[in-house]
Amino acid sequence: MRLVRLRALADNWIHLAVADGRAWVVDPGDDAPVMAALAAAGARLEAILLTHRHADHTGGVAPLRRATGCRVFGPAECAASGLDRIVGEGDVIDLPGGQVRVLSVPGHTAGHVAYLAPGAVWTGDTLFVGGCGRALECGAEVLWRSLLRLANLPPDTRVCDGHDYLEDNLEFALSLLPGDPAISGRLAALRAAGGTEAGTTVAAERATSIFLRAGAPAVAAAVGLVGAPAAAVFAELRRRKDAW
Repeated sequence: MRLVRLRALADNWIHLAVADGRAWVVDPGDDAPVMAALAAAGARLEAILLTHRHADHTGGVAPLRRATGCRVFGPAECAASGLDRIVGEGDVIDLPGGQVRVLSVPGHTAGHVAYLAPGAVWTGDTLFVGGCGRALECGAEVLWRSLLRLANLPPDTRVCDGHDYLEDNLEFALSLLPGDPAISGRLAALRAAGGTEAGTTVAAERATSIFLRAGAPAVAAAVGLVGAPAAAVFAELRRRKDAW
């Protein structure tokens, strides 16, 4: 299975998977880059997987479905997009190239899911590279538990997220942990590469995402919460990032 990351809208990532001329896509907020990538790969789209209902992740569903006849999978909150199958925790979907398992990861929205395949996870707006989504419909502690679940996946799991916010996330982290070698090194490498990374893993995120490091004493100290539970530190980090 070959994974292709497509830029869409202002800062979205759409993820296309291709295997033997057959393909599936996660969170197509726009149909145009997907159709172009399918044509370039000589592949037929068979499935769309949705992580949550927001329009910047679902906007391309209807035209792609009309053009290809593909099936659409997603959580119940995506019903307005026209689901062929509602999926939730523990469900398994057979797709070109193998199976994916559905993980419930609420927080950004109440019904948000992620998709896990051997070696890769599609996290939507729950876990971003260097950051995480806003806790829009649940308390921060709910989002924190979802992030911990993703952070405890095998370290070499590739993270396929929904938005390109990495530089901003790293700059925010350095505003609280100035000089942190892991974070500053990643930011320097990002800028040297022209502002885009080729990809990331769970291990890289655990090392450089300040949100996933909410349990570290240095991070608690940086937000004035020495000795506080990691969930409380995370909530303060998320509050500060919301205002960043």
